[in-house]
Amino acid sequence: MKTLTLRKTAASVLLASLILTAACSGNNSQSAGSNNSAGTSGTNSAANTDTAGTANEDGPISKYNPPITVSMIRPFDQTATFQPGESMEKNNWATALEQELGVIMKYPWGPIPGGQYEDKINIAIASNQLPDISQLAAPQLKQLVDAGSLEDLYPAYNKYATPLLKKIVEADGGRALKTATFDGKLMALTVPNGIGDAFGMLWVRKDWLDKLGLPEPKTMQDVQNIAQAFAKDGKIGLALDKDLIGNTFTLDGFANGYHAYPKKWIKDSNGKLVYGSIQPEMRTALQEAQKLYKDGAMDKEFGVKTADTVAQDFAAGKIGMTYGAMFFPLWPFADNKKNDPAADWRPYPIVSVDGKPAMPIADISSSGYFAAKKGFAHPEVIIKLANFYAEKFWSDHSTKEDYAKLREITVDDGKGGKKSVTVWFQAPFMVESGGKNQDNYIAINEALKTGDASKLNPEQTSNYNDIKKWLDNKDINGYGYNGVFGKGGSEGIILNYLQNENNYLINEFYGSATATMAARKSTLDKMELEVFTKIIMGAPIEDFDKFVQNWNKLGGEQITKEVNDWSASVNS
Repeated sequence: MKTLTLRKTAASVLLASLILTAACSGNNSQSAGSNNSAGTSGTNSAANTDTAGTANEDGPISKYNPPITVSMIRPFDQTATFQPGESMEKNNWATALEQELGVIMKYPWGPIPGGQYEDKINIAIASNQLPDISQLAAPQLKQLVDAGSLEDLYPAYNKYATPLLKKIVEADGGRALKTATFDGKLMALTVPNGIGDAFGMLWVRKDWLDKLGLPEPKTMQDVQNIAQAFAKDGKIGLALDKDLIGNTFTLDGFANGYHAYPKKWIKDSNGKLVYGSIQPEMRTALQEAQKLYKDGAMDKEFGVKTADTVAQDFAAGKIGMTYGAMFFPLWPFADNKKNDPAADWRPYPIVSVDGKPAMPIADISSSGYFAAKKGFAHPEVIIKLANFYAEKFWSDHSTKEDYAKLREITVDDGKGGKKSVTVWFQAPFMVESGGKNQDNYIAINEALKTGDASKLNPEQTSNYNDIKKWLDNKDINGYGYNGVFGKGGSEGIILNYLQNENNYLINEFYGSATATMAARKSTLDKMELEVFTKIIMGAPIEDFDKFVQNWNKLGGEQITKEVNDWSASVNS
């Protein structure tokens, strides 16, 4: 769980699925040695200083001899820090890759903050200065594919991907693979996140419920009653931030309670894909949110508050309820707990306005696409790097020694003691099992129940030890992990969602941006946010009807056609 997708660590869990589907079966019959694959000769990349090496046994994680040097550009989490004397090119991961895999990683652009990365990679593309490997977003991938600037990774994937890697990357039923496949060619190793941890839930301060004698939320009417009851003496009943939908402290779960799915594509009664933000249910959800705002249950200034600003309100003990993610006990609730030991945050599944169950919805999301520049002599190194990561942490022979060296190290805390520091971010990219956190929850709770932690893997053991610090000594450093993985933790809510596919929805559109999306989506999104925010703050609900008309007229109708054309093509 040290790699939870946390806002404060900006650590997106990277690799989960790529399935070889019927739509791409023709490519599976290619010779693995075709297209300049794995270890064969090829035109040297301009950014690659040494690609002459070949693997001794040419296996999935066999070592290149002599070593090869691979240049890469990727975003860097600025909250992650290196130890004294370390850098992106000099650290535990760099040493392990060179010594065990024969790969020397170079980052000629240095550590690029995530917020600057899009501009940097766009400059690299425009100036034709791509390194050997690039981390791309979907629009950039499409741009480079159209320009013929990338290598096909199918030959390398077919030849080198281990069974373990395939199990991890083929876990989502083929959706992620389709987004990286063009004309039967795999143009990047995509790294989707597991859907479970993307599901939202309702978080409530149980100590406030108990103080007021209120029941736990089971209906949307309960949510409204609780929000109004909490909003006394300067408190905020229900948190929102200015982004409103799809970010941190969102309206999403509230809307789901009215069977509305903003910014998602869902099927209508005829099986056609429709945009959730323009459906009648969204109108109802906005109208109900408006009532809460009018009654003072929401922050009057939510429209200008960033998630970080709202987090400060949590830390100050001003907020009693929010919809949000499974990682919230680590942030922002831990800060609240530090300041108010009585704070008791509990997770609940989202609730419904009527007898029809409320369902969370998740995107088939990824943190990027890892692509090889056209002409790079070793495109297979992307697959080998992925194999290496997976084997180190998720195989039957993963060791505590590797975990202690490559995932979480122990260092002096400067106060005469020790502290744990995560170092997985030093890897070129990560290969995380999409269902790992749910597996960890089950294993850890069994260990807590029996007192026997001997069967836990290294990551589970680390989380277990953190939880015990909280349970036994009230060490605040273990509070967040207890809230996620401990008894009654948020991963239990996720598990309940996942027990039955009828408990949740998946965004039905997971392809690259359509032509009209690329041209109009940013304008439509801006209009949507402005209209929805104004309606919540008191604008006439009829503005929603005007918004629907304008959305269709300004490109939404054409986008809907393109989305349905895409759906027909991938399901044919």
